[in-house]
Amino acid sequence: MFKQEVLFNKEECDSIIEMATEWRQDTCIFSNGEDKVDLNIRNSSSSKINNIDALSDIILNKVRKYNINSLPTDCRLLKYNPGSFFRVHRDRCAFAPDRLLTLIIQLSDENNYNGAELIVGKTIVSKKIGNLILHDSGLYHEVTNLIEGERYVLTTWIKKENIIKSTNLM
Repeated sequence: MFKQEVLFNKEECDSIIEMATEWRQDTCIFSNGEDKVDLNIRNSSSSKINNIDALSDIILNKVRKYNINSLPTDCRLLKYNPGSFFRVHRDRCAFAPDRLLTLIIQLSDENNYNGAELIVGKTIVSKKIGNLILHDSGLYHEVTNLIEGERYVLTTWIKKENIIKSTNLM
């Protein structure tokens, strides 16, 4: 499953970026569960979003058409500076088997940076500001090297409890 659609305007994207609190170097979690910085795999920074209610106010009405009724508490802003990247990986694996869907929102204007292409499977994703990318968390994806500028995205992982439960009336 892979979908992309521009759903958010510049003001909404700017509001999401403003939710950043403290930027930290991103880490990688290895198959043994070890969580550490490995600049050969990933070079970016992130900020956890603490105000999930404010974020939900911006996002939920627009993503309900994808059967998402709540956001997980581990929503993050990612920041890519020149030299930043994230090598090919999957978000659902042994350390995170409950991740069903990866939700990404492109928050930066595509004219403000060069590089940092998000590639899901073999698809190069649109860099248009406000683009929602929703894909199966088991798909391989990567972010290529950022050459210049800054790129911001929101990312989180949709789990079973975040999906609208169907009601089958018989």
